[in-house]
Amino acid sequence: MTGRRSAWALVLALSACAPLPAPEGLTTEYVCADGPGFRLRTAGDATAIEISGMRFHLREQPAVGGATDYVCDMLKLSRSGDTMRVEMDGRPYLDQCRPMR
Repeated sequence: MTGRRSAWALVLALSACAPLPAPEGLTTEYVCADGPGFRLRTAGDATAIEISGMRFHLREQPAVGGATDYVCDMLKLSRSGDTMRVEMDGRPYLDQCRPMR
């Protein structure tokens, strides 16, 4: 599993959603059922995800049912209620992610 995550890290680093400094503001840590989790940082209308040791700027994208997805080329972050899901290249990467309490 670690090799797969490392490969995705390399692909993301080379993609158009290149790592950017995370915005200052609210940081929420998520723990996931099938992986280590991630940090989500929001400041105003800027959103960044810190995952697998890298940070990526995400842009909002309207989703079905009035929800909001956050995307950056190959990465998609979706919210359903209080859980989040991360997809990379259209495939599940992390699922059932909930804020750490």
